[in-house]
Amino acid sequence: MAVLAGVMLVVGARMVGLGAGGQPEEGDVAAVQLEKLVFVTENNRAAGPGCQAVSAFSIDSERPLFQGPPHWDLERLTGAFDLSVVLGMSYAGEYLYGVWRPQGSRVEWLADTDIRGATFATALGVMPDNETLLVGRRERRNADQPYEYWVGKYHLSDLRRGQIGPELGRFNLESLPVEILVDPDGRRFHVVTFQARLHTVDASTMTEAAAPIQMRRWLAPFPGPFATAEWPNPERPPDLADATITGDGHYLIANRLDVPEVNVADLVARKVAQANPGNVLNGGLAANRGWHNAGLLAIHAVDYVAVYRFEPPATLTELGRLAINSPQHFDYTSGVPRLAIAWSGSGSHIIATTEHNGKPLVVIRVEDGGRRLIAERYVAVCENPPGLKYPDAPRDILTANGMITPPWPTPSATGTATATSTATPPHTPTAPPTAAPSGAAGRLWLPWVERG
Repeated sequence: MAVLAGVMLVVGARMVGLGAGGQPEEGDVAAVQLEKLVFVTENNRAAGPGCQAVSAFSIDSERPLFQGPPHWDLERLTGAFDLSVVLGMSYAGEYLYGVWRPQGSRVEWLADTDIRGATFATALGVMPDNETLLVGRRERRNADQPYEYWVGKYHLSDLRRGQIGPELGRFNLESLPVEILVDPDGRRFHVVTFQARLHTVDASTMTEAAAPIQMRRWLAPFPGPFATAEWPNPERPPDLADATITGDGHYLIANRLDVPEVNVADLVARKVAQANPGNVLNGGLAANRGWHNAGLLAIHAVDYVAVYRFEPPATLTELGRLAINSPQHFDYTSGVPRLAIAWSGSGSHIIATTEHNGKPLVVIRVEDGGRRLIAERYVAVCENPPGLKYPDAPRDILTANGMITPPWPTPSATGTATATSTATPPHTPTAPPTAAPSGAAGRLWLPWVERG
């Protein structure tokens, strides 16, 4: 392990080699297919590898592939569509945490744990061009002034060691941005604010592309003991809010926390409806845009994961569920850990937060069109020393779901191994998905590394 002026270079068995054809690389470094790759933010306060860091693992192994160097208070994740660059944001919005694989590299990842240059705010996303970075922003002129909120546009290729590039455009918002979701058309993105207002924005011009939609609030606006005008109920932190978009880009579904209903926004008709999935609490949710189990919706309901068939405009039919342990020390007041959930790149598995003998992530195999859920393995990316008082606290999960297309032709008949227009994203990486990626994301980081 070598530390190079803020850049950590790690080579060895914990690194992943993306070998063509799924063949193992030299030594203990095994190849992993892009569709199996999972990145997570872990906010355990321990100082060990993978704690308070961005780390990676494969759905077919309990062993972490990459454990990022510790930093502090990480939250949301985004990444390039080939996952060659992954960015996490600190909860307080002080910095971004970057992990990338140098262009052509097969056995190493690098990390810059402290990218600054702006005051960030909760949400972030990357467009399918693997160059346009969208980041929630907030600032105020002085302590007596209210915050101003917006989404800023940047170029990944403008990032430098410890520094974000110049802002290239902005879209102003009425309140804190809590979600940025890229539209499958590859040209627009959707941003949801803390006031549950949904904006659709043209990424090239940073202008509103359609009328805004006012959804029902994330939570009942009862004032908490530390309430302010901009944050009416601090006992329900915004990081618990979650939203997902269907593969055809027609609907956005957002949770409302301990309100049983979820918002279902029609992004074409610009209308909103309510759907009741039958849960007391709806945590993280994820619409599957992979080629297995295409179109199904997964919801984290604290102590179980449920899978639904979504029928427009607002019908959710439960197909199957799996009981899991609640994430350790989960509560509303801290938002730690989040009820995070994601489909694997292909849609064959679900990854969710839990607690199982010190392992806070579960990999669930989904069979029979969503009717059968099997806990396949449990994973920990943080090396938690024995007797440590701090619990594991995974915050976000990122996969290639919705970012890649099938590496082989799939039948169109009904079944779990189908690929339809709703499950095919606009970006197609070099086939097969195991190929090492190329493009701006790889070029961006190489000047940072100096070997002597």
